[in-house]
Amino acid sequence: MARKAFQEVTIPSELARLDSEAMLPPADIIGAFIRANPSFPPESIALSCGNNRLTAIEICMSKTLQPIACESIRSCRAQQVKITPP
Repeated sequence: MARKAFQEVTIPSELARLDSEAMLPPADIIGAFIRANPSFPPESIALSCGNNRLTAIEICMSKTLQPIACESIRSCRAQQVKITPP
């Protein structure tokens, strides 16, 4: 199910093709995921950070893999986060 859930999410092209570290506001990153996954409600996407670094993008889904609001996840409140390409 985890693999199938991962396959349901489109990684925004502008983030997938990063070739060097970048600093972006969390709202811009979440906005890119919303644009790349227009059927997902905005409240189903959360960004986690630590020490002003992106640590995770979390997409909340039901057991049937339908996007749902993230209830217990607090999104990153940093002004900007550093993204390191894979």
